[in-house]
Amino acid sequence: MNCQVRARDFTGSERPLPEAPPAIAARRDVEFKSGGITCRAWAYAPAGHTEPAAPSIAAPCIVMAHGLGGTRDAALEPYAERFAQAGFHVLLFDYRHLGASDGEPRQLISIARQVDDWAAAIAYARSMPGVDPARIALWGCSLSGGHVLMAAARDGSPRSRRSARCSTAPRARSCSCGMPGCAPPCG
Repeated sequence: MNCQVRARDFTGSERPLPEAPPAIAARRDVEFKSGGITCRAWAYAPAGHTEPAAPSIAAPCIVMAHGLGGTRDAALEPYAERFAQAGFHVLLFDYRHLGASDGEPRQLISIARQVDDWAAAIAYARSMPGVDPARIALWGCSLSGGHVLMAAARDGSPRSRRSARCSTAPRARSCSCGMPGCAPPCG
């Protein structure tokens, strides 16, 4: 907080109140199929939601993945946690052949398959309890910054017109979502 909150005790002396710790986002392991292979992901519920059951008001979901051969545990967790603390559902996944996901041979990099994995992750996110399927955002860094642009363009859902995409790849930044943490031009 930028301002000091003070409380009075019965003796009249003032002391600052401690700041409340940020709410902890609930995370659970989930999986979905892409090209017949199991992709594994972490699903974060908005802070304050402890059950995967649908809340009374559905919240938007941010689908995230790393670029090229990165995995979900390689520095993306803090972003996912922060988005969940801000009230979003988050689906953070590993591509087929990488990380915790299945697929042989291991460490296979296929741009076409990774873009297909994005489509499968988007479809899964739309089916998650408590997620508003009309409010899906795509967040990609590095190479996946380009993937989110392709995935959004290829998304045939009538809901895709309302979806946001945020690319954090240099020279490929494109965001219309206005969410915290997105880079220019959206602010």
